[in-house]
Amino acid sequence: MPDIRTCLAGLHARYQRLTEQLGDAAIIGTPAYQAVVKDQARLGRLMRPYEQLRQAEADAASAERLLKDPDLVEMAREEVDGNLRRAAALLEEIKGLLVSADATAAATPSSSCAPAPVAMRRRCSSAISPACTASGASATACASR
Repeated sequence: MPDIRTCLAGLHARYQRLTEQLGDAAIIGTPAYQAVVKDQARLGRLMRPYEQLRQAEADAASAERLLKDPDLVEMAREEVDGNLRRAAALLEEIKGLLVSADATAAATPSSSCAPAPVAMRRRCSSAISPACTASGASATACASR
C-alpha cells in the first residue's frame, strides 16, 4: 500500500499533466477541456499545500547544511526548526484535505497512486480519485500514514 508521500508525488505528476493540457489548443472548447479544468482545479486545492510542503522541506535541508558553520549554527538551527514545523503543519493540512475529500466520497474508493481512468472516477470522490484506483485502501488510510 502506498504511503502519503508516494500518493502526493503521483497526484502532483497528474496535476502537472493537467496543467499542461490546459494550454493544448486541440482540446480548448471541448468537453474534454472542461473535464481537465475541473480535475486540475480539484487537484490544485491539494497541490498548493503540497508544493509549500516540498519547499519547506527543501529550505530545512538547505539550512541544515549551514549547521556546519560555527558562526551560523544558531540562525541555521532556528531556520531548520521553523521549516520543519511548517512542513509538519502543511502535512497535517494535506491529510485533512484528503480525509475530508474521502469522507464525501460516494462509494468506497480503492487505492494506488496511479491516475484513475474516467470510468473509475465515478467510484471515488473527485479530489481523491487520482490517488485511488486499484488496491483497496481509502484516502483516509493513505492520509493516516
